[in-house]
Amino acid sequence: MSQPFGHLDERGAARMVDVTGKEPTRREATATALVRCSPEVVTALRDDAVPKGDVLAVARIAGVAAAKRTPDLLPLAHVIGVHGVEIVPVVTDEGVAIRATVRAVDRTGVEMEALTAASVAALAVVDMVKGLDRTTSIADVRLLAKSGGRSGEWVRDDVPATPAPDGTAAPGEAFDAVVLAGGEGRRLGGVSKAELRLGERTYLDRVLDAVVGARRRVVVGPAELARPDVPTTLEDPPLGGPVAGIAAGLEHLGPAGAPWVAVLACDVPRAAGLLPRLTEALAADPAADGAVAVDGQGHRQALVGVYRRAALAAAVAALAADGGTHGRSVRSLVGGLRLAEVGDPDRLSADADTWEDVAALAAADGTKEQA
Repeated sequence: MSQPFGHLDERGAARMVDVTGKEPTRREATATALVRCSPEVVTALRDDAVPKGDVLAVARIAGVAAAKRTPDLLPLAHVIGVHGVEIVPVVTDEGVAIRATVRAVDRTGVEMEALTAASVAALAVVDMVKGLDRTTSIADVRLLAKSGGRSGEWVRDDVPATPAPDGTAAPGEAFDAVVLAGGEGRRLGGVSKAELRLGERTYLDRVLDAVVGARRRVVVGPAELARPDVPTTLEDPPLGGPVAGIAAGLEHLGPAGAPWVAVLACDVPRAAGLLPRLTEALAADPAADGAVAVDGQGHRQALVGVYRRAALAAAVAALAADGGTHGRSVRSLVGGLRLAEVGDPDRLSADADTWEDVAALAAADGTKEQA
């Protein structure tokens, strides 16, 4: 029987599959890899003492670049538009665990892009630490999950997620994202913060880019803020504040979502650099209910955080039962949670409450602010 999408033609010669007759659809794939390191190298990684520099940053860059170059490495892979790549390297007792997620809207899947990204990110780690230990090795390169296309969703069932003490999955495995964009912008004269621009992109698009690796994303805000594959929802009644927005976002995602939830305000357009550090903090403190950014004055920025879904939902339910979520402070929501803190010396968690804040964000980013 012929294979309509096989890599062999009728003569048995290798060929690229012709997918021109297929319609572009949303595709996603996640792959993992493990770099096994000696205890001495693990210590150096945790102490940021590797002579070559920031190992995890180099791994992230290498993985993103590799995903985009996959057709150059695999001769029968299609040239597709890679629209989102997230590389999450986490230092563990064994070495560095790497998770690569790739997204695209195209005619064929991104499984090989994800596997290539994970593999090359792992190679970058080896390159950075080989001077400390030449026995460093790469193991367990494998596809974890894929979605989209004719075959639909697939999740590997022979590799358990890294367990936290309560049995839920560790943050590197899967997370959803709630982006809050329902405020009035009173101190900005009613201008929508979501539609402010930093460089050529809106604040909202920058924040959505920060959580491109999320399994599902939802914007809590007006319907006109919807993006392709990113729906909107609103608290009822609207303008209930951030806690009511978080509650609405969790309700939209439903109870069967990912075990972790990233929560970001739409006016934190430089937050992308913090998400990997929040994830790493949770991996280092598996008993934590979440991780939040802490600014230079020691203030927690709870709207730049990643939370254990069950803990956040329980906190929302407690407030709902005690007078409701509308108008409640974020501190009242997260005050009872055990949170890991991530320092933010570069002010990546800075938000935009005033026009002075908008100008400061543009200056920090090296761009010109635009309304």
